Amino acid sequence: MSVSAASAFEKLHFDSTPVVVLRGGLDIAALVGTPLSDEDIAMLSGAPAGSTVLCVYKPNWLPGEAGADRPQPGLYFHVTHPAFIAGKNCIGLCLVADPGVSAYFILYVKDVSFVQGAAPAGLAGAMIARMARRCVKLNVRSMRLLAAGGRHWPDMTPGKRWGGYVAWARYGFDMPLHPLDVGLLHHFPHFPAHLVKPPGCKFVQDVVRTADGMEWWKICGTGHFMEFDCSNLASVSVKVLDSALAAKGI
Repeated sequence: MSVSAASAFEKLHFDSTPVVVLRGGLDIAALVGTPLSDEDIAMLSGAPAGSTVLCVYKPNWLPGEAGADRPQPGLYFHVTHPAFIAGKNCIGLCLVADPGVSAYFILYVKDVSFVQGAAPAGLAGAMIARMARRCVKLNVRSMRLLAAGGRHWPDMTPGKRWGGYVAWARYGFDMPLHPLDVGLLHHFPHFPAHLVKPPGCKFVQDVVRTADGMEWWKICGTGHFMEFDCSNLASVSVKVLDSALAAKGI
């Protein structure tokens, strides 16, 4: 499997045909400046076969709704599935207007939660590949999310740690290393040796490109906001995801 083409695994678990898209009376073309087909919505939202996707426009987010997250205004997809998804996944198509640059789209991955033991192994990776493929087609520049977990995060529940900062890095998401993590690098001059060898590590993907580096990240890393580069099929993010999917045989 790769981001550029669907595998048998993806065709089995992510066939768009049985995904029900509920537009809620929204004029999506007017809201986001481009019409989206039901297939576009099913792929952007990462909806597994048998899902229902409800489209919701969020002009703003209240602090109590967002939590530690920083979702931007946009068109959000609430994805439910009778077996695989715990509660609902929430994915948003957002137009970003940064100072000094032309406005561009990102896909904001707010909530993703699969039912452990029910969702097929590899479903999350295939979901990201599917989302990235449609992002490339629609000129959505990147996917963005808050990767929870690490040294400075509290428990998810008593005795259970957040794991997003590791899982999302495996799938090609990246971010600059947190200053607290950079301060630890010089304590590991020999193992993993590449952490301090020139040119050094400035981003998470610099660290986790080896198995030893991934083990270091699991113990020493700190999660924060990460991005997946969807600007083209040759991006570092796409290459990392392709490698991860190949390693899992999906």
